[in-house]
Amino acid sequence: ILFAFRIDIGLRNSGVIRSPEPKGKGALIRRYATCAPRPSRGKAQPKTHAVAIYHFSAQIIGRSAGRSSVAASAYRAGVSLTDERTGQVHDFTRKRGVDFSAVLAPLDSPAWALDRATLWNRVEQTEKRKDAQVCREFNIALPVELTHDQKIEVTREWVGREMVAKGMVVQFDAHDLASHNPHVHLMATMRRIEGDGFGQKAREWNDKAQLEAWRLSWEEYANDALKRAGRAERIDHRTLE
Repeated sequence: ILFAFRIDIGLRNSGVIRSPEPKGKGALIRRYATCAPRPSRGKAQPKTHAVAIYHFSAQIIGRSAGRSSVAASAYRAGVSLTDERTGQVHDFTRKRGVDFSAVLAPLDSPAWALDRATLWNRVEQTEKRKDAQVCREFNIALPVELTHDQKIEVTREWVGREMVAKGMVVQFDAHDLASHNPHVHLMATMRRIEGDGFGQKAREWNDKAQLEAWRLSWEEYANDALKRAGRAERIDHRTLE
C-alpha cells in the first residue's frame, strides 16, 4: 500500500514508502500504562516478559469545546498557523520538544493535502456547524527501548496501514524522543479525500470495533519493532483490571 508524505521536521527525507502487510484484530482504546511487576524480597518469582509502557488515547477535537483543528495543528507541530475562518493567528514557534513532524496522505491526494496550513483550513471550511467535530486526535506512547529512527518508522508504518490506507490524511508529530516519555500525536481527518476536496464523513471510523482494532494493532506493530530491534520488552494493550 503506497502513500505520500511530507516531512517538515524529521530524521529522514520525504518520499513514498510501502507499508507492511495488515496485522491482527483489536480492543478498545483507553488511557493506561502497564509495566513489569516489582519482585518481592526473599521470594522466587515466576518468569515473566519485560513489559514496556503502553499508552494509547483518542479524542475528538470539536468546536463545541471552543477548539479548532488549525490551532491544534500549530501547537502539535510547534509552528505558526492562521485560521482563515476566524482570522486568529496561532503561534507556537517557541514550543520545544517537537522532534519530528510530517503529514501523510493517500497517494492520489491533491498536493494541498500535504500542506498542514491548507489541509486544516480546508477542514475548517468544510465543516459548517457551530458544534462540528473537525478531527480525531491520538496520543500514543513510543517504546523508549527503540532508537529514534525505529520509533518514527514503526509509527509511520502503522499510520500508513491503519489510517492512510482507509482514506485519512494524518498529521504526525513526535515529541520528546530522547526523554523517558517519547510519544506521538496524530491528527486524523474525519472525511476521506475525494477529488480535490473532502467527501462525506466516514461514520464507520467511529465504530467501537474500529477502536478495538487500532488498539491491538498498535500493540502488534510496536512489539514486532521491539523484536526486530533485539529487545525483550513487550507492550500489552490489556488493562490491569
